[in-house]
Amino acid sequence: MRLANKTIVITGSASGIGQAAMQFCAREGARVIGLDKSDGVDVADEASVERFFAGIETLDALVNSAGIAVRK
Repeated sequence: MRLANKTIVITGSASGIGQAAMQFCAREGARVIGLDKSDGVDVADEASVERFFAGIETLDALVNSAGIAVRK
């Protein structure tokens, strides 16, 4: 349990790399907090992110994996 007792926030946690990172960190013992637009937190909106982080007392790591794919 390399991440035991660590608090990690992961953006883009609903799918793809963010979801895989959440699963890995949880398996390693971390307290994982997912942050995703589908949860009502848009990382492109500064006020939304500030509200989200206001409720977090301790943070050991942040994984920024939110992204946007534009298909043409």
